[in-house]
Amino acid sequence: MLIKKLEQQKELLNLNTKKKYAFEYGIQEIEKGIEEIEKGLGEMDDELKTIDSEREDKREKKENRKSRFNAHLSGFDFGILNFLNNRNTFISEEDAGIIAVIPEKTFSYGLNLFEFNIPITKNSLGFATGAGIEWNSLNLSENVNLYKASDGVIVALETGITDVKRNKLNVTYITIPLVLEFQTPVKNKKLYVSAGAFGGIRGRSKQKLVYEVGGVKYKDKTKDDFSLSPFRYGLTARVGYGDVGIFAEYSLVPLFKDGKGPEMYPIMIGVRLVDF
Repeated sequence: MLIKKLEQQKELLNLNTKKKYAFEYGIQEIEKGIEEIEKGLGEMDDELKTIDSEREDKREKKENRKSRFNAHLSGFDFGILNFLNNRNTFISEEDAGIIAVIPEKTFSYGLNLFEFNIPITKNSLGFATGAGIEWNSLNLSENVNLYKASDGVIVALETGITDVKRNKLNVTYITIPLVLEFQTPVKNKKLYVSAGAFGGIRGRSKQKLVYEVGGVKYKDKTKDDFSLSPFRYGLTARVGYGDVGIFAEYSLVPLFKDGKGPEMYPIMIGVRLVDF
């Protein structure tokens, strides 16, 4: 009987020991779990701090871009092209002679591809320069073919064609402007005013005559320099808001070389769209 009781006591003791071990093991596992949770929360907190820091950096960069000086020179220009005489009045058909144009069909297109800013103040005043391409399309009112005589003077021969659709003199220029611009933020965009000068080098030039004979359409193209001035320079001004503005441009150099054609000075007024 005594032995049996001793064995029961031993079994009870073993059971209590196992319970104690299981309890201690459970406590250890809970502590490990708490450590893992604390570690995970710490890593999550670090990730949140990193995300907040990246967001703050992006916000600061965005604010810096908004606040820094960035001129409105690059983009696309479209304008009406006309001409002044040496008295600074619009040239008459008599003065223009063979180069008389149809004003409402004579245009200038410009693509300013590059822009370089030189800030004077952080976000409101500075110089800007760059480079671009300009296409002048003169819609001639006379049905003539243009030729350069042996002395370089531009002459015209009547085509004798009655059904002329278009008669254009197209000239391409490489342009380099230099402007001083003032800008001020209005809401989330900038209001700007700029003025300065430009220089240009003439590129390709050609006359394109489109006509019909007997219901058949023909296109005659003549490539020549037509005694056009190889270089030009002039004045320019711009005003606008955001990506839209208006511009004016006046060449101080006549379209043709001195004495080789009518003395006519290009002047353009138009709109500016898009800001690269």
